[in-house]
Amino acid sequence: MPSPCSRIKCFAHVAAVAYIAMLASVHAKGDQKAAAKDAYQNRGNVPFFLQDPLDGECLGPNGFTACDTTSLWILAGRKEGHSLVALLEPEEGKSCLGTGSGNSVKASKCSTKQAKHWKIDADRHGYYVISTDQAKMCLFRSKDPYKSSVKLQPCKSGYTPLQVVETAIHDVGFFLESADGMCFD
Repeated sequence: MPSPCSRIKCFAHVAAVAYIAMLASVHAKGDQKAAAKDAYQNRGNVPFFLQDPLDGECLGPNGFTACDTTSLWILAGRKEGHSLVALLEPEEGKSCLGTGSGNSVKASKCSTKQAKHWKIDADRHGYYVISTDQAKMCLFRSKDPYKSSVKLQPCKSGYTPLQVVETAIHDVGFFLESADGMCFD
């Protein structure tokens, strides 16, 4: 039975259901032996935020933003490495974090080489380093407080330490909002 969305905070709209079902089926398939050897274990496909501890903003497909459904990630294992997949990104061509020209970081198609080589490693301070290119290039955030941009730089020059904040979306689910403003749980 639907209930008004004013009583319940809605986390996603109905169109996301098909996309989530597609992601679940795509990422559920695979060789179990290879998965057992995978250091990341696909993080159990648990959605997570990559949060900057300084201001609480999260990495999204287009830079740092509020920590909401647009900045939820899963780490998907591939033969070539790992992809950071934006969980609820509706555009297939922008559903993975990729690298671009001139050390840029952008939303890109998951099948591109630039979207398949991400690593998430713990640093010695309890935060995480996001890197690519065999951990030679690290993610760093613009120092300008009015910019949300993110780029790559050599890891030896520094990085932006991030927190990995796992969500309970698999355990407790989420609400769906219909076109008439009602929510289903």
